[in-house]
Amino acid sequence: MPMTDCLLPIYSLDPLMLDDLQHANDDAQGQPSAQFHSVGSYFMQKDLTFFKELQGDGQGKVHFYRWHQLELSLGCFSDESHWLHPLCPSVFKKTRIARRPTGGGVMVHGRDLCFSLFIPKCHRFYNKDSSQLYVFWHQRLVHLLNTFLKQHHVALFGKKSAVAKVTLVDKECCSPELSGALSTKRHHQQGACFAKLSQYDAVINGKKILGSAIRRSRYGIMHQFCLQLGLFPETELSHYLSAEGCKQVCAVNTGLLVPPQHLERNPQVISDIWYKRLVNDILTSLEAAF
Repeated sequence: MPMTDCLLPIYSLDPLMLDDLQHANDDAQGQPSAQFHSVGSYFMQKDLTFFKELQGDGQGKVHFYRWHQLELSLGCFSDESHWLHPLCPSVFKKTRIARRPTGGGVMVHGRDLCFSLFIPKCHRFYNKDSSQLYVFWHQRLVHLLNTFLKQHHVALFGKKSAVAKVTLVDKECCSPELSGALSTKRHHQQGACFAKLSQYDAVINGKKILGSAIRRSRYGIMHQFCLQLGLFPETELSHYLSAEGCKQVCAVNTGLLVPPQHLERNPQVISDIWYKRLVNDILTSLEAAF
């Protein structure tokens, strides 16, 4: 059934979303098989497969996935030598770096939630330009996140903390501070994706927490989203990233939805609330949109 006739696209929850399931591509010893050199490359290949399938079945899909350890992904035109530490272990280069099929710079994964939306040509969204799609989906997600934060605020942050608020970057009405930080380019091929702001990004305390990228074909659209929940400590990142890369990536720490100390203290709460309940809320929002 084409997407225009159904409420919800086909839903794919990657096994890595569930803590008790082993990665489908791991061998008996728990090591990545030769087919995919990293978890991220498996995810990206899966996205490309869904994207190509739009040509055949014309069926929309949404694919959720997340990492369980620190990994990097690079935009399709980004240069990895700009980001890696000169002494970065070769095993890290071989097993923890993936190339995204969309644009942008470097992204650090392991404490984020990602999902990709696949829209066939037969759907009305295909006729929207990229800016319209960014606005439409980011507005919905900002509203969803603010509702989510209010509902789960005490469990995530405690009774004494103020409720955080997510806003959408709009150069026409944002603060002078944000306006000055806005880039004129939608994607930054040599920049840390969450260290620079673009029009329609979602921010908290002036720092980016939600970004996305689009790739089109004559058969449909692939729209990849990343919601940054927490980051790894700078002491850990410095083993793998160059000095400049580490500086840019760590610059977003103050804007995270989940404070680093809370992430370390309550990892199970974060997993249960953010990864499981948030996925359900996003699916509900998708259903309403379609």
